[in-house]
Amino acid sequence: MKIVLLSVVTLLTTSVAQAQTALYLSIPSVSDATLSSWDAEVSSVFSSAGCEIHRSGKIGGALGPLAWPELDTFRLYQCNESVLTALVEAGVTDKLTSGSRQPVLVEGDLVTMDAPMPTVAAEYIIKVSYYSDTDGTLRDKDLVALNTKVSSKKGVWHTEGVLIPSKTVGTIRPDELTFLFYDSSDIANKFRDEHPEILEMIGQFNGAHLTSFLYLGATISEN
Repeated sequence: MKIVLLSVVTLLTTSVAQAQTALYLSIPSVSDATLSSWDAEVSSVFSSAGCEIHRSGKIGGALGPLAWPELDTFRLYQCNESVLTALVEAGVTDKLTSGSRQPVLVEGDLVTMDAPMPTVAAEYIIKVSYYSDTDGTLRDKDLVALNTKVSSKKGVWHTEGVLIPSKTVGTIRPDELTFLFYDSSDIANKFRDEHPEILEMIGQFNGAHLTSFLYLGATISEN
């Protein structure tokens, strides 16, 4: 999968839904039997917290300066209440470890956007962001400028949601995880080829406002 720089852009015309507790789980390569056993063991914990899988898929590549574990699949759960502490107390968070690779779990508030439902053909991207500016005033100004540039373009990406982390296991807590996608890889490549100036603006945004970041490219599963 080809990954190119994107920003954490939420188009200003997009409706924003109320935030909901969510858990992002990224798993190293483990056997189907290991994963099935883990699912059975944690099913009651997830059920008690009202968790359901919102999005899942396979990670195909990574791009960016952030050192991040090499992981194979991801799941994004939406929950009625916090679940990560209960998973830690149950002693199950390390049971998806493969060799020296541990799973990454990130919990927080997920703000979902009024985006179309991605299909299995979508080029799905998860951006992990660590910001250098805490107040966000200049960052928001630059996002408005970028939004003005991209909002009328055909084939632009959709922002599905933004997770604001409060707790993590297996990594230092990011400032944001952003879930976005193009409708297909062909549409993504066409957009990039036709709009190099937007990619340049995104690179400038990352350089000005982030201490580190990573783009995870994925293909999604049918839920």
